[in-house]
Amino acid sequence: MPGRQALQKIEVLPWQSQLPLCCDVTTQGLNSTIEVLARGGGLKPNYKAYNIKIIRGDLKNPTVVTVDLSTIEGLTKAELNMQSGDIVYIDFRRKFVTDALKEASIVLSLVTSVTSSVVLIQTLSSR
Repeated sequence: MPGRQALQKIEVLPWQSQLPLCCDVTTQGLNSTIEVLARGGGLKPNYKAYNIKIIRGDLKNPTVVTVDLSTIEGLTKAELNMQSGDIVYIDFRRKFVTDALKEASIVLSLVTSVTSSVVLIQTLSSR
């Protein structure tokens, strides 16, 4: 149909996501990596802005482009136009100390609850 813009799908795959985010983009508009990331929900603080991979072509022999959005030079490279079927993979920055503290807090909370219950029972039974 004349005047109608064709749609294409681009998948944005944040690490640890249950499902990929699909972005409908027009073939007539400029759709840079940054625009696609914005439509996919943007970069969260724990994503690696310096290691974004664009996977293009046949998945048996793909072309992989790494984009670094943490530098000015990387931002200019991110102006690369996305194509139908492209996959944007966003790697996750592990926070080992934070993750360890979260796990430890669960155990410490349980130990504290049990200890305070035992102390309370002993105190009440000694009266």
